[in-house]
Amino acid sequence: MDSLIKIIAFFIIMIMGFITKYISTKLKIKSIEVLVHYFTKALYYLLLPILFIDKFGARGLIVSDAKIFGIVFLYVCISLTLASIISTKMKYNEARRKAFLITTTFQNAVFLGYPMIYIIVGDISAATMYSLVLFILHISIAGILSGGKNSIVRSVLTLPVIYGFLIGNIMHYFFYNMYLSINNITSLSSLIVTYGAIYVMGFALPLPNNILYKFTDFIALVILWRFIIAPLIHYILLSIINLDHQYYREIMIESLMPPAVMNSLLARLYNWDPEIVSLTILVSTIISVPLVLLLGVAGVI
Repeated sequence: MDSLIKIIAFFIIMIMGFITKYISTKLKIKSIEVLVHYFTKALYYLLLPILFIDKFGARGLIVSDAKIFGIVFLYVCISLTLASIISTKMKYNEARRKAFLITTTFQNAVFLGYPMIYIIVGDISAATMYSLVLFILHISIAGILSGGKNSIVRSVLTLPVIYGFLIGNIMHYFFYNMYLSINNITSLSSLIVTYGAIYVMGFALPLPNNILYKFTDFIALVILWRFIIAPLIHYILLSIINLDHQYYREIMIESLMPPAVMNSLLARLYNWDPEIVSLTILVSTIISVPLVLLLGVAGVI
């Protein structure tokens, strides 16, 4: 019953975010978009780092973290290599090739991944390390693909979760009593980030239009990648690099997430077919949510 309530809450909050987007767009109420923009910034720059402080303050670094790092790094390398080969065979132009690389490889590990893992598993210990490494690689690879327009090191150092990760570990190993004194407050960040992220994700989804048919081949290939190829790569890596069952479940759920909403921002920034990237995120997210919940309820993941 608890899982059912969480699932219902997930869809209600996501729909609320999407309805807010629809109203603000149709009625041209810019103040709504501004408010959601600042709420998103609060989640990303304040509450997400606090969540990392809470998680790593409680557990510090463990042996499994090195294994998780290896899984994410190898997954990204394998996915980018295969996606590059496929995009060449598909004869994509340069912009579409880069759009394909980022949408296939980098998934929504936080704003959709965390809520889904909470509903199915009830904890995100492995997901925090997984998303941290994926964040860093996402920013780094985008910087390389862009031709170095922005400093990769500088971009990575501006990731707020890096500082949440560092502060959490410092508190765990050197100021644990201080962490315990604030734990009742920091633990609330998980709940706020989880449901706040669902709302923001709903708001970030692009409104559907009548040009979907133009990009069916691209979208179908990305969907195939995100829901079959990416999970298969993760499954093979997890078969080689052994983790406990809970961590295995968290990472497999992460592997089934749709392309990250950040890909749409990067595509707009570097002009990598932003329209097709946004449509792909919309379609794959609609597929991902019921698919992952069904697999979770069935006990497959």
